[in-house]
Amino acid sequence: MGVFPNPDTRWVKGQSGNPKGRPKGRSFRAARAFLDAAVDALLEGDLRAPKRLVEHEDAQERAEERGRARDR
Repeated sequence: MGVFPNPDTRWVKGQSGNPKGRPKGRSFRAARAFLDAAVDALLEGDLRAPKRLVEHEDAQERAEERGRARDR
């Protein structure tokens, strides 16, 4: 008939959000600074700046992941 989820993967009653939390080094301030830089560049007329910022952030994240993998 229907497909039921695995009971081991269901949400625990009374638990909300992400139990592992936000990764160290990430904060709302970093996201805010990223958005501020993108908006400032757009207001100055640089339409390609947001794309470059995203690519830069992606490269930084990959480098951080490689560093964390090496530390394990």
